[in-house]
Amino acid sequence: SRIFDCSNIRSCEFNCQGPNEVILRSQTHASACTMEWYAHASSIGFVMITTVYIIANISRIIFMRGIVKVFWRHLVTNRFSYLASCTESGRVIYPEAVTEKGESFKRTIMKELRVALGRFEREGMLETIFGVLINAPWIAILVILQNGLEFNEDKICTD
Repeated sequence: SRIFDCSNIRSCEFNCQGPNEVILRSQTHASACTMEWYAHASSIGFVMITTVYIIANISRIIFMRGIVKVFWRHLVTNRFSYLASCTESGRVIYPEAVTEKGESFKRTIMKELRVALGRFEREGMLETIFGVLINAPWIAILVILQNGLEFNEDKICTD
């Protein structure tokens, strides 16, 4: 005994006039539009990923250089090298007056070192700020593009 008897099935009558051109045209247009959106979104996404990667790494390098310059005192032994004159036996010659104002060699070095270190720290502050601000362009571009990369057939695929 058979579970399914094919003789009990009514035959179907096909009344096909061919494909519906209106539906076919609208679906073809929607498919092509979706594919075009996908290609543009993928290429823009790839460019943005590459751009963000490059800028983030440049930002990291600049930011860390700035942080090191700002907090240098915590990273060094507080000893500095300088070029000086000495005798044949190695005794450093300290001229009494090395400036037109008559300042001593030691005072002049201390003053110049203070000026150089102040400049070094200011450069570090600027580099740190620049390292943070360099991220603003790609963040702004992502904010602008976020709505454009989202697929919405009603907004994107219009005739």
